[in-house]
This record gives sequence, C-alpha cells and structure tokens, in this order.
Amino acid sequence: MGQAAAAVVEQGGTAVGDGAPAGAPAPAPAGDGAAPAANGADPAGAPAPAGEPEGDKPGFWPDDWRQRVAGEDAAELKRLGRFDSPEALYKSNRELEKKLSSGQYVQKLGKDASEDEVAAWRKANGVPDDAAGYGIDVKDDPLMGDFLDHAAKSGLTPDAAKSAVEWYNQFAQNQEQAQAETDKKTRTATEEALREEWGGEFRGHMNALVNHLRLAIGDEQTQMLLKSRTPDGRLIGNDADIVRGLVRIALEMNPADTVVPGGGTPDSVETELARISNIQKTDENRYWKEGLDKRRLDLIKAQQRFAN
Repeated sequence: MGQAAAAVVEQGGTAVGDGAPAGAPAPAPAGDGAAPAANGADPAGAPAPAGEPEGDKPGFWPDDWRQRVAGEDAAELKRLGRFDSPEALYKSNRELEKKLSSGQYVQKLGKDASEDEVAAWRKANGVPDDAAGYGIDVKDDPLMGDFLDHAAKSGLTPDAAKSAVEWYNQFAQNQEQAQAETDKKTRTATEEALREEWGGEFRGHMNALVNHLRLAIGDEQTQMLLKSRTPDGRLIGNDADIVRGLVRIALEMNPADTVVPGGGTPDSVETELARISNIQKTDENRYWKEGLDKRRLDLIKAQQRFAN
C-alpha cells in the first residue's frame, strides 16, 4: 500500500479515485442532470412518508369507485349514484348509525321472542300493562276504553296510542258535524214539503202528533222516538212519510188535538166555544182584536170531526 493510501486508512477518509470505503452507501447516479436536494430534503418524486393523507390530491378516488363498490349489482350502482364521493357515502351511513343508536327507531320483536324478551322490549318502549297506564282520558267512552285495553295487550307504544286516539276524536267530531248538517237539511226539506201539503194546518197537525205521543208514551219516550234514526240515518221526526202517518193516527184518535193542545175532548171544545161566545156578546172589540172569530171556526171544525 502506498503512502497516500496509508494516510487515508489512518484518517478513515476516502482518497480521491480510490472508491468508497466498505459499508458506505454508494452515491446516487446522476440522472438527467438532476442534482441532489439541498438541506437533506427528499429528492423529487420520492414517495410520501407512511400515514400522510393524500385525499386532497387530484384523482385520489378513482372515477369508477361506484362500479368497484357495487360490482355487478345494477340496483346498488344506481343507489350509489346519489352520492358525489365516498366521503358523502360515509357521512350518510354515519348519520344513519346515529339515528339507530339514539332510539329514534323502535326495534320490532322477533316472531318467536321469549317472554323475557317481550318484557324487556315493552319496558324499553314504555308500553304499559293496561289501558290506564297510557294516561289518556277517554271520557268514559267504552269504545276507546276497549281500544286502549287492546293496545296495551298488543304492545302499542304510548306515542302510537295517543296518535290513534287523537285521530279517532277528530274523526268523531267531523262525523258529528256532518250529521248535524245533514239533519238540518233534511228537517228543512221535510217541513217545506209538509207546509206545502197542509197549508195553514201544518202547525196544528204537528201539535196533534206531539200531543198524541205524549199522552200515549210520555214526554221522555216521545223525544227518544222522534230522535231515533231510520236505517239510512235520518231522524224519525225528519221523515216526511213517518210524520204523515203519525199525524193521521193522532187525528183519528183525537180530532180536537189540532185545536186544543194537550189532548182536546168534546167537552173541552164545547166549553171554549161557550167562553168565546160570551166574549163576543160582552166585549166585541176584544173578540175581533184577539182573532177569536178564527179560533171559533177552528173549534167548530173540531166539533164536526168528533161527530164523524
């Protein structure tokens, strides 16, 4: 070994032209005239360190990411078309997870759930043991009481039971209003038809009908009868044919009922005729002013009906 080489060995250095010492990395070959990066930086084109996100780089997600996820499933591919990127897909799934974990959705019981599973489910969803547990005032409505009993046995949640009762109450109110409007129209139509048919005797005939029923069955039962409904929903008191029949029966039983309210008799008609005649003789002005002349004619007609 020459002196120059010996000096190099002693200094642990490298002699120009002698090559790199054993174990030292070989210098990178010069390529396209590029020089090594200064200050220890990575040369251009070197891969990023592990763990560094690359999402901001253009082309990070391939254009066909939907096809890769959906595979051969055309329906899933169509569904993925709703999302602009995998990030949007992830956010959608995350929102769904939050809703599921929040208890917003009620898990259904399995078909073969055990008694313990049923009890746990009912407790978790606040289902009461009986109708009273819902705390809903049904105002002594037997129909709604039966419904809530069934709801508790069937596992209906309090919110669902409340919603159903609210719907029913609104429905019943709407039905009641509609029925009242129908009754009003039917009553008006019936009264107009009978007034046209009976003329000035309309009020007397109606009085005769009511008086006859009151004497026959009593006040309360009369109201019950007239407020009962026919199979098509009409009130009996609003049915023109029924009213005609009842008036005919009333007049046959008591002809003076149209003249003497409360059930006239021949004696009562005779007594009132005598009273009117006395007024005509003693106070003629009152006789004409009070229209007793017309009343006298009505009473005479009643007498004639009694005679027949």
